[in-house]
Amino acid sequence: ALAGAENVYEDQGQEFLTVNTEDMKTKEPDIILRAAHALPDQVVEMFNEDFKTNDIWKHFDAVKNGRVYDLTYENFGMSATFRYPKALDELQPILYPESDEDLEKAKKNSENAQKNAEKSNATQNEDAQKSGTSGKTAAEDSQKTTEKER
Repeated sequence: ALAGAENVYEDQGQEFLTVNTEDMKTKEPDIILRAAHALPDQVVEMFNEDFKTNDIWKHFDAVKNGRVYDLTYENFGMSATFRYPKALDELQPILYPESDEDLEKAKKNSENAQKNAEKSNATQNEDAQKSGTSGKTAAEDSQKTTEKER
């Protein structure tokens, strides 16, 4: 609502909603925004795999028209530090393109969101937090421990 777009699931009355593709197809969104709220490296990979292998996606007008965008984790991930101005700037060329340059900017932002998610190593870092390591190799962890002991 803040960006002025209509969320096809707005009237559900839930903060988080799991939807299936068949139901989403009945709503036929003009634009599909994909956001990873956690573990962006895994989520982007899952999105890409699903859009490549699940036949239903090719029947969506948004997919046919190239209007599927990944949102940056930095601006749209689950965090207490939402970056509203930056998030709205990111949405403007997606929702209200005024020129071919806006469409290119939207696609470039989406590509960058995917690249940043892949580079985030979020899964490796989360696994490391659970195990009490830094997420780096054992040699790097050992070196840091040795340096701290000096």
